[in-house]
Amino acid sequence: DGDYHRGKNCGNQRIQRQQFPQVWVDRCEGMGLGLRAKTSIRRGMIIGIFTGDRTRQPRRSKGVGHSYMHSIDGKRYVDATRGGTWMRYLNVSCEPNVTLERWKVRGSSQLVYVATRNIKGGEWINTD
Repeated sequence: DGDYHRGKNCGNQRIQRQQFPQVWVDRCEGMGLGLRAKTSIRRGMIIGIFTGDRTRQPRRSKGVGHSYMHSIDGKRYVDATRGGTWMRYLNVSCEPNVTLERWKVRGSSQLVYVATRNIKGGEWINTD
């Protein structure tokens, strides 16, 4: 119950199988777009993978007013501006309910968002 690191709920298996809770992109007043949980999400669940173009230099895309980039290890970056998943729409909050973690999946570093507390259906999903 709530242990997502062993057995059938192993986080690495859930990442490989793309088994994530359902979310939707919604307009967030004053923030543009954001993510909401469709159903309840338990603390410790992996919300999704932050994907996009991998690059060795941080960059800001021309004509884009937002930054959709995270560092993998200080030497490599993921730019989700084009080709990223819905995880790029997470907004930053002073009261986050998910955090970004680096996981090894089949020998490759992946950036995954993990719930830091229980999240109710309909609630905004925010990071730190």
